[in-house]
Amino acid sequence: MRTTLLITLIATLPAFAAEDVGEKPGKAGERRLSPEQRQKLIERFDANKDGQLDDTEKAAAKEAMQARKGEILAKYDTDKDGQLNEAERGAAREAMRAEHGDVFGRLDVNKDGSLSREEWDAGKERREERREEHQGKREERREDQQGKREERREEHQGKREERQGKRDDRP
Repeated sequence: MRTTLLITLIATLPAFAAEDVGEKPGKAGERRLSPEQRQKLIERFDANKDGQLDDTEKAAAKEAMQARKGEILAKYDTDKDGQLNEAERGAAREAMRAEHGDVFGRLDVNKDGSLSREEWDAGKERREERREEHQGKREERREDQQGKREERREEHQGKREERQGKRDDRP
């Protein structure tokens, strides 16, 4: 999840500079948020849970994205010109791959250096399948643990009743 959010943030940093965080048509060269990215943004910053970002929530989103952009620039902008050139972007990508694994490489199936909508969607589908698989395993473990707890409870209850019966049988 954190890796996906990080990739999404890096890919959409220009969109967060917009006043309404992707609601108005983008300026030339600016990326627009996909519906999935927009939904994640809403899930993360919609404090009042009304399904929309009000001005305060938009400001919080913009502030968080600017802070993340600042962190990235502070760490990788070696010439301190306020933006990442190709070499700096490459260094940032390599560092993030080392930290988070080569997520981009796994998603870029045709190895053309960019993600098509099909590659992104296929990766998303694989993540959802893995998530469902893990969720199923977690539920199985929970059910197993619950069953064991119930068995122990019954066993302890039986022992209590046995002890109580012995006490009642005393002269």
